[in-house]
Amino acid sequence: MTAIVIFGSITAIVIYTTSVRHKERMALIEKGIQPFPRLDKPPKKVGGKALLLGLFSLALGMTMIINTFFLQHHIDTGMLTAALLCQFVGIALLGYWKLTESERKLDQKLYEESFNYALGNTGDTDI
Repeated sequence: MTAIVIFGSITAIVIYTTSVRHKERMALIEKGIQPFPRLDKPPKKVGGKALLLGLFSLALGMTMIINTFFLQHHIDTGMLTAALLCQFVGIALLGYWKLTESERKLDQKLYEESFNYALGNTGDTDI
């Protein structure tokens, strides 16, 4: 019974918000105002998470190296191998992030231009 009430409540909220949004748009159209343009989401950034994952991997590798050399009384080759692997993966991810920088800038520029176009800003302001 509880599941039915929860599902019914969620469904009612979705239907209500959709109908209110529709009524607002219809009122704007009747007044001759263009409703808010639906803007596409910004493009997923190429290599967007590579910076985060690369820095995390480097930090993890450095932590493992510090643990191996300074906190343990012997050198654990398995730990050292894993640490170096994390270091090289981090370096590779940071290199990938740097190589895709021009694509990210181009995607951001195109998104900003489409955003300005959708809002009606052409960049030509005659004051």
